[in-house]
Amino acid sequence: MNPSDCRNYLQRLAARDRFLSTVDQQPQLDALMRDLSAAIDEALAQGHTDLAAIDESLDNELLEVAGNLASSRELLTRAFEQVRSASPLQSEDLVQLSRTIEARILWLYDRVRVRQERSLNQVRPQNRSWNKILQHVAEAIDHALRNQPEELTLIRDRQQQQEPGGRSIWQIEAPPLIQTACTGSSRLTTRLTFARLRYRLGRRYQILQPVVQDAFTRHRPAMLQPDQKPLEGDYVQRHEQVSHDFSDMWRGLRFNLETAAEDCHRLAAQAAGDTVDSGQLQQQLTETGKLVTEVLERTEQQLAPLADPLKELSHQLLERLENECREMLDLIPKDLQRVLSRGERLTHKRRRLLRTWRRNYTQFRKDLQPLMARLDLMWQFLVQGIMGLRPGGDKIAKSESMLRSIADLPTPEAILQRAGELPPVCRRMFTSGALKNREFMIGKNKDLDTLRELFKRWQEGLLCSIAVTGPDGSGKTSLVNCFQSELGTQWPVLRFSIDSRLTNEPQLLEACRQWLELAEPPADLDAVEAYLNNLPRGVIIVENLHNLLLRTVGGLDVARAFLRLVLASRHRQLWVVTVRKYPWHRMRYLLTMDRYFTHQVHTLFNSQSEIRDALLLRVHTSSYPVTFLNGQEEAISQKPATGKDEQTSRQDRFFADLFAATRGNMQAALYYWLMNLEYDEQQQTLLVSPMGKIDYGPLRSLDRAQLYALAEVIAHGGLSISEHATIFGGSSLQSRMLLDHLAQLNLLQYPHEQNPTAAYQLNPLFFAPITSLLESRNIIQ
Repeated sequence: MNPSDCRNYLQRLAARDRFLSTVDQQPQLDALMRDLSAAIDEALAQGHTDLAAIDESLDNELLEVAGNLASSRELLTRAFEQVRSASPLQSEDLVQLSRTIEARILWLYDRVRVRQERSLNQVRPQNRSWNKILQHVAEAIDHALRNQPEELTLIRDRQQQQEPGGRSIWQIEAPPLIQTACTGSSRLTTRLTFARLRYRLGRRYQILQPVVQDAFTRHRPAMLQPDQKPLEGDYVQRHEQVSHDFSDMWRGLRFNLETAAEDCHRLAAQAAGDTVDSGQLQQQLTETGKLVTEVLERTEQQLAPLADPLKELSHQLLERLENECREMLDLIPKDLQRVLSRGERLTHKRRRLLRTWRRNYTQFRKDLQPLMARLDLMWQFLVQGIMGLRPGGDKIAKSESMLRSIADLPTPEAILQRAGELPPVCRRMFTSGALKNREFMIGKNKDLDTLRELFKRWQEGLLCSIAVTGPDGSGKTSLVNCFQSELGTQWPVLRFSIDSRLTNEPQLLEACRQWLELAEPPADLDAVEAYLNNLPRGVIIVENLHNLLLRTVGGLDVARAFLRLVLASRHRQLWVVTVRKYPWHRMRYLLTMDRYFTHQVHTLFNSQSEIRDALLLRVHTSSYPVTFLNGQEEAISQKPATGKDEQTSRQDRFFADLFAATRGNMQAALYYWLMNLEYDEQQQTLLVSPMGKIDYGPLRSLDRAQLYALAEVIAHGGLSISEHATIFGGSSLQSRMLLDHLAQLNLLQYPHEQNPTAAYQLNPLFFAPITSLLESRNIIQ
């Protein structure tokens, strides 16, 4: 056969053969990857530029805030020096200094804190700049794929002797194939030789037709996946932590400045008195000025580095995105040049299902943790309440840790005295008494919302009177303080406290004279009623309503007289009273208190997490790190475990024991916290010892007289010797001996004044076990 005719014949056969005529598209793939790499590099470079601009803006904002703090420190330092320069100290100067501090607090909160919050919003999870970076990278990938065919054709030489390079198999193998096939003498021989060579080429070469979009979808960076939100993980947690750190910093600053202003007011009152110790006043003023300077200086130092973890994480996320894009660019060509076998495809699906299952299982366990913690807490409380008070029922607790006797625990006075060893900021945080505003409020937001709603109802003309009830130390005064602070000066507020027992009408009238600031006591209750009805509409807050109750013959007359005033004036005045839990129950039974107070708000911490958050919020505000010990470490020099998991476990154990011992009583929780809190000056760290188990065995040995005495102390909110003798019909000597014995057992607190009218109070450390015991025996309800 003519060689020219044979070549033309073979070319026609190859043109009709799809295997031989298919052209390799490797150059198109290379061009796609180059364009994609350049577009991603450009988008990432722009992202680095945007992040650098955000960091610079944030640093400038924080520097400006730090400058404002520095100017405030200098201003207040000069103000203190100017007042101290006068000898003796003048009351007017101290009052003006207090007003200067209060004005600086308002300026810092209204101007400086707003600027700081605005600067922090630049790096919030919903920040448009970060989303813009992700959008640019995603658009670069989508734009590169927009004009690409659905499938690419790639030719692979199994023997790896030829690189197609954009050619077809015929273009690669045509010369040797034509030379071999055209040696025959006839067309049939040529056709058979061509078929044999075509078969060999089919065994040697493989044509791949991968779906480009599928490959890009498989290897697309996780941060760019449609169902992924990269900023919902570590970044959100880090941003929340930074926001909380800033809030703690400002909260601590305001707390200390307000305390300094109150100290100046107190010193002004002392300076205006008849007997003035100038040296002591100068020393106290110097200490207050030093505290203000140290707080402002420490806040200024803390401000700049607080946002560094967030900025660092932003750059780490961008680097992670860059690494994922580089990995995608490396994996896509390899993925396109091979075809997964059926077994490989099944393995890939199995791995995806396994990862999905693990992610869902982890999320399920995370969602289940709060429920398991509550069940564990309920179980511990049940064991302590049922088994702990039964002889021999505390064997499990004894095997877990050393039991502590009630008598071994320090008194509340000793605990407060020991708190003097803590740094001044920490000491003020935990011994300042009731909250004055909602900066440190935890777990009472719903109660405060309830008061707001009831106040709105009263404004609309609806009948409202509110009783805030709860055990001593449960947050009644703090809740009322926060409510009053929100009222401001818009409505007149008349507030007074019934600090001692009122047993007859003349005492009530004298108390009304003091409360209403009258020149003489009112003639009778009618005069008080007329005075209240002539007052402008406003709010009347009465604390310690339980001091109107005395369970004796005629002991309820004063309470009825007071309730008459409430009933007669509540159409004009919003009455808000605070009363302890068990006196309220007794007054509700004896006086049907529900008639006179349309709404009741019950205060108590209902969960372990609320107690924990309330205490740790004060710790974080003090800026001191805290380490929980395991009971075997006596000092931080012994290198206590600081691992996150270990510390979390110890913290959970401590607060579980604390909640079981206090039943949500915040006052008792603060005492237990201070009792187990120490300060390491070398490491400048707060150390928290474990609670351990407390032996409530002595409670089981109390006789009926002692139990009933405790019940009456709880039901009255406190009892004096004379009141106890009147209730039980005994002599004052018998009552004193009984109450003193209970005080020596550490169950009661001695009165501050040694006279028959001073009241013994229940030791808040044992509120939970004593009330549990009395309730279990149906002595109190």
